[in-house]
Amino acid sequence: MSDLDVSDLLRNLSDDYSNNRVSFSEYRLQRRIILRKLDEEYNQFYFKDNNSEALSEEFDKDGSANEVELIQELEQ
Repeated sequence: MSDLDVSDLLRNLSDDYSNNRVSFSEYRLQRRIILRKLDEEYNQFYFKDNNSEALSEEFDKDGSANEVELIQELEQ
């Protein structure tokens, strides 16, 4: 993933959130996935809690649904 690709993804995500096309929890989840992939690719830093259960537990606090499915879709 190039810098320009990441920039486009983040810009589009920010635009979607600011225009109420995605919820705050979905925005945070997608942003986290994008930034973690970037960190893994450029810094070779791998997160221990990158599994679906850890992310799901964190985002369950917001009451949003289907985050695990969203993670799996975005990671593919």
